[in-house]
Amino acid sequence: MMPIVDQDAVTMLNGPETVRDCLLVSVLFEEPSDDSSPTVSMRFKAGIGRPPRDIMLVFRGVIEFGFLYLADRGRHVEMFKCLQTQEGHYYVSLDPYDERESVPTEQDGDYVRAEHVEIVFAKDAGEVA
Repeated sequence: MMPIVDQDAVTMLNGPETVRDCLLVSVLFEEPSDDSSPTVSMRFKAGIGRPPRDIMLVFRGVIEFGFLYLADRGRHVEMFKCLQTQEGHYYVSLDPYDERESVPTEQDGDYVRAEHVEIVFAKDAGEVA
């Protein structure tokens, strides 16, 4: 399956294929050695009652990235915000102040703002669907 990108990804993530109720299992920040922009990848395991597969979000052209890890805080995604900003960037927060808001806020946590976002589904770790 081809990756789902940009606005199609936002639409899908705000529907039944959301990562809400999934488990975040990895976050990878990659700073390229050339002049290209950084990339952030997040991998999720599907939640209970959903088909067993991994969901990978890949952010290209990262503009802003903030993530706080606390050992006593689980990585189960309980709230989720995904949108395209007025500037045309793609924004995801795994710990939004209010997931119903249609704009990023300073109170949002665990977020990425990037020029592009894509979704890649896998049946299980490492196997692209």
